[in-house]
Amino acid sequence: MVGNRVPLKRAKNTLLEVLFALPSFYHFHVVYAVWHDKRAVLMAALFEPFPLWLAVWETPTLEGIPLVSLHQGRVVHASRQAKKLGIAVGSSLATALIKAPDLEAVEATSPYLTASWERLVEEVSGLSLVLESPMQGWLLMDLELIDAAQLAESYKVRVGLAESVEVAIIAALISSPGRVRRVEVERQELLIDALPLYILKGLGLSAGVQERLSWLGIKQVGQLRAWKKPQVLAYLGPEGKGLLPYLFGPYRTQLGRYAPAPCISAQLAFDEPVTEPHMLHPAVDQLVEKLVALLDGRAASRLSVTALSQGLELKAIRLSKAPLQRTGEVTRLALLTFEDTRAQPLGIDALSVELSGLTRPEKQGSLWPQKERIELAVAAVEARFPRAILKLSQDDPYSLASEHNVRFVVRSTGEEVNHEAGPATPKRYDRRAGQPVEA
Repeated sequence: MVGNRVPLKRAKNTLLEVLFALPSFYHFHVVYAVWHDKRAVLMAALFEPFPLWLAVWETPTLEGIPLVSLHQGRVVHASRQAKKLGIAVGSSLATALIKAPDLEAVEATSPYLTASWERLVEEVSGLSLVLESPMQGWLLMDLELIDAAQLAESYKVRVGLAESVEVAIIAALISSPGRVRRVEVERQELLIDALPLYILKGLGLSAGVQERLSWLGIKQVGQLRAWKKPQVLAYLGPEGKGLLPYLFGPYRTQLGRYAPAPCISAQLAFDEPVTEPHMLHPAVDQLVEKLVALLDGRAASRLSVTALSQGLELKAIRLSKAPLQRTGEVTRLALLTFEDTRAQPLGIDALSVELSGLTRPEKQGSLWPQKERIELAVAAVEARFPRAILKLSQDDPYSLASEHNVRFVVRSTGEEVNHEAGPATPKRYDRRAGQPVEA
C-alpha cells in the first residue's frame, strides 16, 4: 500500500489531460474512480502493546532484543523475541531472566506512559481532527489512504482501513507493522468469516475461552458468527458482550472530534548552560509562580518537567497524590520531578514546567446557614467597631478567685481589656448589729 503513493500523485497531475482526451460520457466515471480511491475512510492504528512500542520508539537499539513490561513483578506484555524464548504473560521476572539473561524490562503502567500517549494523540491530531482514542494504544481517525500509509510507515504500527470502526480494527489486527490493510465493504463479511479464532484475542478473548471453543470444534470466526447473540453471551460470559459489535454489528461509521486536554506551561531559557543548584532552584520557583497564577482557582493532578540539554529533551513526569494548587506544593513536586530528569550535570539550556489534568475543585457548602449568617454579622460589626465585641480568655483555670480565672480580650485582635469594678455588690443585713454590712 505504501508503494501506491507515487502513482497516485502522477495520476493527479494528468487527470485533466485524460478527461479532455476521453469522450464526455466517460468524464463522470473517471472522476468517480479517482474520488473513490482517495476518499477519506475510517482508520484504526494499533500502537500496542504501548509500553513496548514506546520503549523501542525512544530507544531504537532495543529493537530485536527480548523486551517485557512488568506490573508488580509479573510479565504483562512480551515482545515477539521474548515469546520465542518461552517467556509467557504472567510469569515472574526471575523466571523470565533465567530464560533470557539479556532481557530488558519496562513498567506496564506509569504516569509517563499516560502523558506520552496524550502527547502522541495530540501530535497525530495534526492529520485530522476527527479522532478518538478508546484506550491506550488504540487510535481511530478519519483519513485518506495516503495519510494512513504515511502514519503506518512513520510509526511502524499496524493500520487498518474500512468503512466502519469495528471492521477497521479487525483489519489492523491482521495487518503487520508498517503496513496498511484495507477492507472493502463488499469483502468484509467474507473476510471476517475466514479469520482464525485467535485474532479475537486482540479484542478481549481470553486463552481459556478460546480453548473451550476449540472443544466444540470452532476454529474460525465465521463458525462463532453462526451462533445467535444469546448463545454467544451465555457461553462466553462477560467477554462475549465486548465481542458482539465485532461479530454481529451494528457497525459504527461516525467518529467524534478531538478535544485536547487542557494544560498550562511556562518556559525559561538560559544564556549559558546551567549546572549549579543556586541558579536552577530560583528558575524553578519563577516558573512555578507563573503556573500558580495561571491556575486561577483550578487544581492540577500531573506535573512534567522538560530540560533541554545539549540538544536533547530530557523529560520526567510525576502524579500528585493531592490536587496541586498552592505554590509550595507545586514547587516541591517540581524540584523532585526535575531531579528525575538527571539533566543537571549535563548543563541546562532551557527549562519547561507543565501542569495537566486540570480540574476545578468543588467546595461543600455548610449544613448550617444560620452559623454563616452570624459570622458575617459579627465580621460586619467588627469592621465598623473593632473593639466592640469581646470574648473571655482563660487565664488561670486553677485559681479560686473568679476574677483571676478568665479575662476579657478583644475578639478580633486579642488585646486585653481592663474593666472597672462591676455593679455594687448587694449588702446583707446583720441582725446583731442592726446595720447592713457588705457581703
